[in-house]
Amino acid sequence: MADAAGELSDASDGPALLLEQALSLKGIRLVDVDGSLAGRIGGVLVDAEGGTPTWLVVRPQRSRRRTAVPAVLAVPGVGRVWVPLSRKLIHAAAAVDPSAGLSCAAELELLEHYGFPSDGERVARLRARGDDAAGSIPSG
Repeated sequence: MADAAGELSDASDGPALLLEQALSLKGIRLVDVDGSLAGRIGGVLVDAEGGTPTWLVVRPQRSRRRTAVPAVLAVPGVGRVWVPLSRKLIHAAAAVDPSAGLSCAAELELLEHYGFPSDGERVARLRARGDDAAGSIPSG
């Protein structure tokens, strides 16, 4: 989550959504830090080695492209999922292909975009796999 300086701690190593819970979020509205609609959740990417949810694939409002937000930041509610990120930041994230998943390099870029620390455990695990290796893959 964001600290007093506005930077994210290494929440990527905190408690994550269970796969079943993450999958149940498909089609649900994603709202940003201010409660504004940022898009709808269209899928879930899971760690290529461990199978835990890592990213929620989002279709931003009025867009055909897909991007992703860190699953670890998602707070499910009734009919919506809240993330402590601005809609502008979410919409500026790199496009993702939900059917292909993310290479380690692409995932590292997204983590950097969202302000995760470069010395976090997730970052270290992805770097150890190599840039071209699979970081996160489509669930199911």
